[in-house]
Parts: sequence; structure tokens; C-alpha cells
Amino acid sequence: MLAGCSSDDGDDNNVSSQECRYSYQNIFPSDEDKVVITQDSWTITTYANMITRAEFNSNPPSSAELFFKDKMPLSVDNVLKFSHSLKNALTNYKHFDQLYKGIQVNRCGYVCNYDENDVLKSIEGAFVPIDDLDVNPTISKEQAKYIIVKYLHLNDSEIPIQLQITPFYTNGIIDVRLTYVYGNCVGCFAYYECFVDAHSGEILSSDFPSN
Repeated sequence: MLAGCSSDDGDDNNVSSQECRYSYQNIFPSDEDKVVITQDSWTITTYANMITRAEFNSNPPSSAELFFKDKMPLSVDNVLKFSHSLKNALTNYKHFDQLYKGIQVNRCGYVCNYDENDVLKSIEGAFVPIDDLDVNPTISKEQAKYIIVKYLHLNDSEIPIQLQITPFYTNGIIDVRLTYVYGNCVGCFAYYECFVDAHSGEILSSDFPSN
């Protein structure tokens, strides 16, 4: 979870929605391809034809699952799966992860926000269409650790890494890769990640400060 981020609407209690916003904005860092469409009482925001936010001012979908089924290119391999929920005096949400062939898609999934009567008010996140991605890594987790430790000049070789699918967005094109991901929270105010291609061993991206 990323601390120190505030939501666009000023609601700092909705931490999960902030986290999801931070995640998909890592895929779409600029507003160049942002499109906002108002249909009846719904306001839908898309990047590269993918829904990143939907607000339901009235006549909301009866469930988030129904909205996903109607609006998202779901398939047997590419799904949105319920992850967790939280309801208290300050917030009411459900979180769905995107999975492809059982592997979590990094920076994707949706937070669904509800009112006190459990009426769906908005969703926020991203869903990336994935087709025919090889999810069997060529390099091992230990090999990936060695590559990351060497690249970042780390002292500890026992770093926690995860096998995930990660979309990268460049010049209007989404490039989806199978990756090993190392993430580290520094002082609870900054979260850094390093991505290694699970087939080639190439460092695809890193926002860690240079040593």
C-alpha cells in the first residue's frame, strides 16, 4: 500500500481507492489519451479505450460483477476476481484483482466504492486485455534475484520478489510482460519497484534511486 497519496476528491479515508489510482496511473502517466464520456447519469473515464473510472450518479449497476461482465473484455483466462472488502463508518469498498491464467496482473484490478446502503457509487482501476501470453518463466526466481541485486547494488540477496504480469504503456501502445517484481517501501512515504522480464532476464523498469 502506498502511503502519502491523497485522493482526487480529498477523501483520505479511502486508502484502497488511492492505492488503485496510483497503480493504474503508473500505466498511464499522462492525460494525453484520457477520454471522459457522460452517458445518462454515468461518467466513464478511459485511457486507450480501457475504463479506469466510472461514477454512477443514479441508476447504478445492480452489482460490480454485472458491470464488469457488460463492459470488460473478460475471458476464461482473463478475469476479475474478488480479493477483499472493507466496510466501516468511513468507507465501504470491494477490491477485485485482475488475473491472467491465475497470475496477478500488476497495477490492475478495481476498487468498487459503495454508499452506506451498499449501492455502487463508483469503480476505479484498470483492466488490460491479454491474449496468448506465455506465463511459464524461462528464468528462475533465484536468477531474477541475482539480476536485481546486482543491478540495484543491494547488500541483501534474500529480497522478496513476486511473479506477476505487468503492463507497460509507451506511445499509445501497451506492452504486457511476464515479470519478476521487487518492491520496497522506503519510510512509508515512497514505494519503489524493479521489474525483470521473466523470459529474457532484462531489467524492464526501475524507479529505485540510483546508487
